Amino acid sequence: MIKVALKDYSSIYTIEDWMLHEVAPKFYEMENVSTLNTGLFGMNNHIIGSVIEDQFEVVDRYVNEMLPQKANLPEFIYANAALYGITSFLARPAKTSMLLYLKEKDILGKSVYKQSGRTITTSGKSSYVEYRNFIIDSEMLVFTTVYGDKASDTRELQFSIPYDINIQVSEIDKGSNIKEYSYIATWIMDTKNEIAEVTNPYIKLYRSVYDGDIWIALKIDIYQYARREYTNQILTNSRLNIPYFEKNYSDQLCNFEVFYQEPGSNEWIQLEKRLESSTPISTPFIYYKVIDEETVRFSFANDDRYFVPDYNSNIKVHMYETVGKDGNFFMTDETGIVPTITLRTNDEDLAYNRAVIAMGLIGTDSTGGRSKLTVQDIKDLTCAKMLTVDSITTDNDLVLFAKNYAAVYQTNPVFIKYRDDVAGREYGCYIRLTDGVDIYPSNTVNLKITSDAVDKYFPSLKQYIIKPGKRYKYDSGKTNDTVIPMSPDEEKADIEYTSIFLTIVQTKPNSVRYYLNTVDKNVMLEYTDINSFSFYNFLVSSCSIKRNAVRGDMSYLIRLSILRVDGVIEGINVDDDINSSEDLDKKLRVLIIFETNEGHYVEMNLVSMNKKIGQYDFETTIETDDMIDDSRISLLNLKNSDTGAEESRIVDMMNPKVHFCVFYKYETDNIVHKYQDVTTIKDYTLCNSYSPYENEFYFALPMELMRSHVTFLDMPGSPSGFGFNVKQTPLLGYDFIFDEESNHIAEVTQEIVGFYDFIYSTLMSVTPNFTINIKLFNTYGRSKMFYVGEKKLLDYVNLRAFVKIRFYAGVDEGVYLNHVKMYIKDFVENLNIVKEGTNKIESSVLIHKLHEEFKDQIEYIILPTFNDYGAEIQVIELNGLLPSETTPDTVPEFVTLRREDITIISI
Repeated sequence: MIKVALKDYSSIYTIEDWMLHEVAPKFYEMENVSTLNTGLFGMNNHIIGSVIEDQFEVVDRYVNEMLPQKANLPEFIYANAALYGITSFLARPAKTSMLLYLKEKDILGKSVYKQSGRTITTSGKSSYVEYRNFIIDSEMLVFTTVYGDKASDTRELQFSIPYDINIQVSEIDKGSNIKEYSYIATWIMDTKNEIAEVTNPYIKLYRSVYDGDIWIALKIDIYQYARREYTNQILTNSRLNIPYFEKNYSDQLCNFEVFYQEPGSNEWIQLEKRLESSTPISTPFIYYKVIDEETVRFSFANDDRYFVPDYNSNIKVHMYETVGKDGNFFMTDETGIVPTITLRTNDEDLAYNRAVIAMGLIGTDSTGGRSKLTVQDIKDLTCAKMLTVDSITTDNDLVLFAKNYAAVYQTNPVFIKYRDDVAGREYGCYIRLTDGVDIYPSNTVNLKITSDAVDKYFPSLKQYIIKPGKRYKYDSGKTNDTVIPMSPDEEKADIEYTSIFLTIVQTKPNSVRYYLNTVDKNVMLEYTDINSFSFYNFLVSSCSIKRNAVRGDMSYLIRLSILRVDGVIEGINVDDDINSSEDLDKKLRVLIIFETNEGHYVEMNLVSMNKKIGQYDFETTIETDDMIDDSRISLLNLKNSDTGAEESRIVDMMNPKVHFCVFYKYETDNIVHKYQDVTTIKDYTLCNSYSPYENEFYFALPMELMRSHVTFLDMPGSPSGFGFNVKQTPLLGYDFIFDEESNHIAEVTQEIVGFYDFIYSTLMSVTPNFTINIKLFNTYGRSKMFYVGEKKLLDYVNLRAFVKIRFYAGVDEGVYLNHVKMYIKDFVENLNIVKEGTNKIESSVLIHKLHEEFKDQIEYIILPTFNDYGAEIQVIELNGLLPSETTPDTVPEFVTLRREDITIISI
C-alpha cells in the first residue's frame, strides 16, 4: 500500500514549512542554501505561501457567497435574489392627489392646433376635425414642505407626475361671437413607467372662477420621487468589448427606465428591462444588475442574433429616486397643502410650459411609501425561496405554506391527506371563516335530497339544480353527518344550515359542481375607445354588478356612473346641450354590448344625474335561469342588435366579452362608429367605450377546488322514488346568513373568494399529481370529536356560555362586561387547538383565570355552564388529536363561542 502524505494548507506557516521541507530539497542542495526568512529563499517561499493561502481564502469565500444562507457581499446577495426571481426589493414612492390649476386663457392662448383626420358622419358627409392641444411635460416639479411635531421632523419633499398630460380643447361656435369650449385631459402613456398606478387615461377636470379668471383644475395623482436623466453614447459594440455602464443614486431607487436612440434618429425607443443572465431576446432590451445599495449596472448581449446597440447610438436612463416611507404624511390642515409648482421642459416644441404659471392644492394623505429592503431582508427572502424552490411538493412544504397564509390572513387552514399513491396525492384543505373576532358558523356534511326537492332540472344537460338559500336540518336517522331539506313552513330546528353555492348534480357523467352565483363586486374598467372627434367625453366614476342569489335574486343589477371630462360646473356651461336637454335619456345612452355571434346588447337606463359635477348614473338588470354549461351561463334578456328583440344566449360566466359604450346624439354631424349594426344607436356618436379587466366582471365563479361526489338513493316515499346523497357538502348557518341586520353573505363571499384565489394560484407551484380539496371546518353543529362527562359526545360545537358574576361595589359593570365576554371567548377558543395543545376546556381553570385578570373588579363567580348542560359538566375535551391522514368523512372541528352567545348575569 502506498501512503500519501496529506498537505496541510490551514495557514501560511504550514504551507511555508511544506515548501521548505518537502519541495525545496528536490531542487536545491539545502546545505548550500540560506533558509533564513530574511534571505532570497525566504522571500520567495513567503510569496508563494501567501499566494496559495489567498487562493484558498478566495475559493472558500466564493463557495460561501454562492450559498444564499452564507452570502455576505451585497453583489452576491442581489445576484442570488435575482436567481430566485426576487426583484421587488426597490423602494416604493408615496402617492397623493393634487389639484393642478391653470388659467384657461393660458391654455387657449398657448395650445397648438391639430388636424386630427377625416370623419364620416351618419348622414354620409366627410370632413376634417380640428382641435387644440396643450401638453404639460412630465418634467414638472412639485415641492412641498411637511411639518412634523418637532422642528427636526420638518422635511422638504419633491413630487412628480408619471406621464405627460395632454389637454385637448374643442370649440363650438354658437354664433353672435359666443363660443363654447370642451376640454379632455388625458395621460400620454406612449411609454411605460412602472411606478404609475394609472389604469384610466382620463383625468377629472374642473372649471371655476376666481378673481375674474376662469381656472382649469386637473385632479391628478403625484408620486414622491425625483427623476434624474442620464445619457450615454455607445462607443463600442464588439464581441470582445461588451458595452456596459453603471449608474449611481443617492436616495432610494424606486424605478428606472431605459431608452435607446439609433444613430441619426430623433426617436427614442424604450428598452425592455431584463435581469442579467436572463435569456436574451431579439427585440430591444437591456440587462441590469443591482451591484450594491447605490449602484445599478446596465449591459447588453454580445451575440448578433439578439439585440445589440449600434456603434455611436445613444442610451438615456431615467433614474427615479425617492425617500421611501419618509414620503408618507397625514393631512393636519383641513384647507390642504399649497405646494410650489414649476412647469419645465427640455422639449423645445413644448417651450410654452416655461411661460405658464401653475398653482396646486394637495388635499389628501400621502400614503404607500415604502423604504427599500435591506440586504439582510433580501437574503432572508432568498433563503425562504430556496427552501421550497418556490413549489409545494412535500408535506413539509404544505405546512410552511399554511403557516405563511395564517400569518398574513389570520386564519389557519388545516390540511388532511386523503390519499398518496401512484394515482396522485390529495389533501383536504379545511378553513375557518372569520371577521377577525367571531368565527362564522360552518360545517361540511352529507346532503340527502329527493329528485323532487331540487329546484330545476335541465333534461338536455342531465342537470339537477339545487339553488343556494335552501333550509337544511339534521336527518334524524344519521344525526351527525347527514342533513335533509326543510319545508318553508316547517318549525325551526336547533341547527339549521344553508348553502351559498349553486349546486349542480349531473347524471351523465355522475358529478357534482359548485358555483358562487352571488355577486357583489365593484368592477375595474379599461378604456378601449376615446373619441377625440366627439365634443362630449366621459370617464367612469364607478361600475358594479350585484346579485344576492341566496335570497332568491334571479337577475344581476348592473350600475354605471359616468362623469363629464370637459369641466362643466354650475354657473359655467350650465345651459349647454346636455344640461339643458329635456329628453337627455334619449340623447345620452349607455349600452352593454356582448360579442356574441349574432351581436347582442343590454340597454342601461338613466336613473339620476348631478348637473353640478356632470355625473350621470345608469342601471340595468340581466336575467338568468342559472343553466350552466361547464363555464357558460344562460342569460335571458339580451337584445338582438338587428331587431332589438329579447333573446336568451349562453355566455362565458367568468369573462363575458362585454363593452360598456356611451353614445350621444348631436343635432347634426353624428360620426359613424363600429357598432353601426346596433339599430337602436345607429344614428348616434360613440363617445367612449370601456371593457372590464380579466376576471373583473363575472356572473358566477366556478368552485373547481370544492369537490364532492354523489350516489343515487332509493327513496320510495318520494313521488319520483329516487334521490341523491351529495357527500362533503360545504354549508353555513342559516340564521347567520339570513340575518337581516347584517351583510354576512357579502362578508362570507369575500372571505371565500379571497382564500379560493390564493389556493388556486398556488396550484401553479405544486407537482402535477397534487390535488387540494377546499372544505369548511365544523364550527356549527353536532360533534364527533369532543366529549363531555363520561365520554359522551358534545351536543354542539357552537357553545353557549352562562356565567354569574358578582362585581365589587362601585365597579361600572357596563364598562367591564364586554371585556369579560372577550376574555371568556378567547379562553375557550384558544384551548381547542386542532393539532396540539391541551385540547381541553375546564370551567375551574376559567374561573381562576378570570379572577386573575379582573381581580380588582370581580368579587366571585358562580360555576359557569355551557349549552344546556348542568353544573356537573365541567370539562369539554377532544378525544385524541386530528389524524394527519384519514378519509374525506373526517371533518375537523373547532369549538366556538360567539360574543352574542355569552350570557353574563350580574348578581
